[in-house]
Amino acid sequence: MEDGNDTTALASRSLYAGTTFCRLLGGELLRIDGVEPCDPINHLRLAQAAGFEVARQGDEAIRGALYRIAACATGKLDEPNAAFGELFTKFKLNYCDDAAFAPFIGLLRECILDVWPVAAGEDLLGTPTAERRLHSIVTAADEAGVSPALAKQFLVEAGAITRSDPRPDGRTTFPAAPYRDLLSMIPRLVQNGEMRRRMGATAVELKTLEEGGVLTPRTRVPTTRARWLVEDGLIFIAELQALVSPVAPDDGEWEGIQQAKVRHGVPIAQIIAAIRSGDVRIGRRTFAEGYRSFVVAKMDTNALRAEPSGPIAEEVISVAAFGRSIGLRDGGLFLAMADAGHISCRSQWNAKTQKSQLVMTRRDIAAFHSTYLTTRTISIEYGLHRNAVRTILKMKGALPFTAYGRSYGMVFLRGDIERHFT
Repeated sequence: MEDGNDTTALASRSLYAGTTFCRLLGGELLRIDGVEPCDPINHLRLAQAAGFEVARQGDEAIRGALYRIAACATGKLDEPNAAFGELFTKFKLNYCDDAAFAPFIGLLRECILDVWPVAAGEDLLGTPTAERRLHSIVTAADEAGVSPALAKQFLVEAGAITRSDPRPDGRTTFPAAPYRDLLSMIPRLVQNGEMRRRMGATAVELKTLEEGGVLTPRTRVPTTRARWLVEDGLIFIAELQALVSPVAPDDGEWEGIQQAKVRHGVPIAQIIAAIRSGDVRIGRRTFAEGYRSFVVAKMDTNALRAEPSGPIAEEVISVAAFGRSIGLRDGGLFLAMADAGHISCRSQWNAKTQKSQLVMTRRDIAAFHSTYLTTRTISIEYGLHRNAVRTILKMKGALPFTAYGRSYGMVFLRGDIERHFT
């Protein structure tokens, strides 16, 4: 007013838009600060002054004020229109098509998208939302087709929210993108019976595969029986199917995988690992389907329990097979880790392959577990779904084990990451 110069951040804004915004913003700030309307003229001046004091400092100050207003909207029904009152209403009904107000409307839109679970495609202050940033328990439940109570248990298990979050379900939010796969998976989960049917496995066989860590349910939520993703079982069946040889129905030198497990008393994971490594041949009976159709050579499974000769004989498993049993599919990296001396193991002659191979004893395996963790062993030790394990590792910035600049895959030092899961 004195010299015609405007040194505030509003200098580049329309005078009409700037003054209107200051009044509307200031009014909402007075409201959350508990300033009761008195004389209309005096209250208007107070609102203009409060809004101008913020807006004159620029966009960051405006953002701070908007987030402060949003933080006061904690009620179950406090949607953006209720949270921002006249500011939201005027922007939506009167100014959303006015280019002069676009910068201010943009700041309000960003605040709302960062706080409320606005769906993709939903019109927000005149602009369709490009993608969903946040989900709430309620919107996640709607997308997954389950109740909010059940959705909450899945989300707690996955690490998306905490069980103690005091906010109402509609206001308990979490980033949408990292949990998109989880929400699409929930409606596809099946119960034990359907999983067995699709895999061609008996109840005992499926239980054995689960207890042995060969197949892992996608959830441990106690209030749902739908725990399995059929694709996991079918991928496992397809993997074994790719390794089979035809077996005559009357060939007595073969037996079912479950039979071999019971007869020898060896862990099912050891048998499956030996099949994958080629140490145990696998065949298929043509009169059965799925998992129950697979058989293994008795001669090969007998060798799993065979004790080497000599006074220091002890049971061993190949390094490659052990790596697969703890979820490390890249055998080359795990073998390289062993070759570099980071894993306790020894070389042993394999009479079947006529080659030397690296093997581990029970003591070697115990030493590995006392030093290292993998996503699978974390999942087993702490009772978490592997997706939750991966999410926590990512959130905490956990780094895999490296030595002399070389990484060996998803192997972590126990001492580095145990604190993230206690």
